[in-house]
Amino acid sequence: MKKIDLESIQESDLTYFGERAEPPFGSSAIISGMQNRELSRSLLGLETIVRWLQVNHYFYQFAGDLLEIEAEVKNKFDVSNNQYINSLIEQCLQAGDKLREVSLLFRKYVGDKSADKKVLADAILVYSRALSHYTVFYQITFFERPLVEFAEELVKKYTANKEEAQKLYDTISVADRLTTAEYEQDDFLRLAGIREEELPIVAENHAQKYGWLGVRYFIGDAWTKETVLKRLEGINKTKALHELEIRLAHRKEREQKIEKAISSFSVQDKHVVDIIRKVVYLRTQRGDFVHESAAIVRPVLDKIAQLLNISYEGLICLSADEVSTALKGEFDYVSHVKNRLENFLIYHVQGDEYRILEGAEVVSFVQSHPFLDMTKDAVTEFSGKTGYAGCARGTVKIIKTGKDVEKFERGDILVTTMTTSNLLPALEKASAFVTDEGGITCHAAIMAREMRKPCVVGTKIATHVLKDGDIVEVNADTGVVKIVK
Repeated sequence: MKKIDLESIQESDLTYFGERAEPPFGSSAIISGMQNRELSRSLLGLETIVRWLQVNHYFYQFAGDLLEIEAEVKNKFDVSNNQYINSLIEQCLQAGDKLREVSLLFRKYVGDKSADKKVLADAILVYSRALSHYTVFYQITFFERPLVEFAEELVKKYTANKEEAQKLYDTISVADRLTTAEYEQDDFLRLAGIREEELPIVAENHAQKYGWLGVRYFIGDAWTKETVLKRLEGINKTKALHELEIRLAHRKEREQKIEKAISSFSVQDKHVVDIIRKVVYLRTQRGDFVHESAAIVRPVLDKIAQLLNISYEGLICLSADEVSTALKGEFDYVSHVKNRLENFLIYHVQGDEYRILEGAEVVSFVQSHPFLDMTKDAVTEFSGKTGYAGCARGTVKIIKTGKDVEKFERGDILVTTMTTSNLLPALEKASAFVTDEGGITCHAAIMAREMRKPCVVGTKIATHVLKDGDIVEVNADTGVVKIVK
């Protein structure tokens, strides 16, 4: 791995990954886990470490590292086939359960009056280490491009033309099981059939079970009974239950369609399809464990913020190590929080090795490295990949965090960097989805197929060239988004 200092980074060194509303508290722990060479080697059998550059909420990977790890991933598929992916999924699910256990233990400090700053300083490090230990499985993100190439080559073997290949590709690139968000959608539709006098209790239970879906990378609030009841406003009981019937039937038909589509495949190629479907599932599930954990520990993080006399938003501008040293009185955190609420940059080198710039330093750095400026020229149309076919016309609403969902109205076009479970209330109302990112394993494609709504993913620029109130036509058949006015 060629050593590259922060100041000497060139545009050719980087590959743009995407935009994430992800504060330093989350990203430092998550990427530290992804860069843990010992865990990566023992759990995933991977040697390559990928360096990351985070400029506020824009993430970049180092191009050379990315090529190396993708080559490793391809080799794993070639050598181990199903066994490797099956083992990976099992380990990920077990590690996720362990993270949940540690999160619940950490949460107990909320009601512990003896938990002073010193106790919490140690406890937050235990939690952060558990989070990093789990997020070694976040390297599933490096599987997507090799997987797309496998899938594209596979469908060519069994089709006569490009159109047939695309249809077969869309058919097989479906998760092999439901995500939590899909289960929530089913249960939410069932709420419409509950008698009014029973609804408050059932809504409370729904919020207890699924409320964490409102949290993403330590940002946002868990859904409450009131959140659920508000989502139900204007929902027609008959239509909701009919929609549930359609979805259940659609899933059954989809599985039958997949079975028929691959009936002529060789045993080896059926294994490849199985791998594709499992990775589609794992890509969403591996994030869900982190979001659930963030929701679980939120009360104790609020307590720590109060002890440090800063806001929760300020607290998550710090890494867990910095929070720990702040609790010990060994870190002058106030000025750092103020600066990072304005701007921050993190160069994630390897494991716990990283460098942070903040405030005016970031502005100066971007000015001297103009390729990091995300400003885009005006366009009248742009394109991406089809997540789910269909066409729609409507008003654009840019949605980047759970708070943005409040402005969303039924029939709007949802435009976001990438859809996530905390955006479910907006996804329900949207007439179409358009994302900057995405491929066959992305959340937007999964939800679009489930909801049968037009979806264009991987546009790269949608959130940069569109604004709230724009009228657009989304042609997901061709992957083109046209700005009408």
